[in-house]
Amino acid sequence: MITLKDLKRYLAPLERKIYLLIGRAILAAVNNGESTQKVQITGMYNETMTDVERVQEYGLESYPRKGAEAIVAFLNGKQSRGLILKIGDRRYRLSDLVEGEVALYTDEDGSTESSPGALGGEQVNPEMDKPYTPVGFRIHLKRNQTMELLAMMFNFVAGKSFNVTAPLGHFDIQIAEITGQLRVGEDVKAARNVQDMTGTMQQMRALYNSHSHPWGGPPEPKMT
Repeated sequence: MITLKDLKRYLAPLERKIYLLIGRAILAAVNNGESTQKVQITGMYNETMTDVERVQEYGLESYPRKGAEAIVAFLNGKQSRGLILKIGDRRYRLSDLVEGEVALYTDEDGSTESSPGALGGEQVNPEMDKPYTPVGFRIHLKRNQTMELLAMMFNFVAGKSFNVTAPLGHFDIQIAEITGQLRVGEDVKAARNVQDMTGTMQQMRALYNSHSHPWGGPPEPKMT
């Protein structure tokens, strides 16, 4: 007859495997050069596990920083067969989202004090010698169907063409440079001077309005 003591003894290995199926760990190192990302982690009892596979979603890759927290599964409860399920990092997690919003970010977003790119007030743009305020680093899908892209620099590369369709556009920038031709289908209106390689339109008006003809006075009507 099997006693309760015998039953506990028989079930003890299974109990240990179940207990060891899921664990928490701290990320110590990342090997991102192979077909599957592999990491080194430190377990709950300070044990070190190396070459633990981390399978990520197709089309979305991340390279977490050391010190991040991991949820790891152990197949058959064996630490030699670990698989990273999730990696998060509370040091850089965004806390300013509202219900329903989504954001893609890195540790350089700057919204937390521990971020390497933590926002520190006005800085100086070395190319323009003018102050600017860092805005963060994220793609933020906000409420009211609004998308916000924050970055220190933004490079958009299209191999063939790109199209923007909107009833109204606004660019609040200090200098805009276009290296190729500019073709405009409607009127061009400027609140300040329009200038080419030899001068401004205002200089052209002043020169025209001030000249006089040998057979008469200044031109009429004047350019305005």
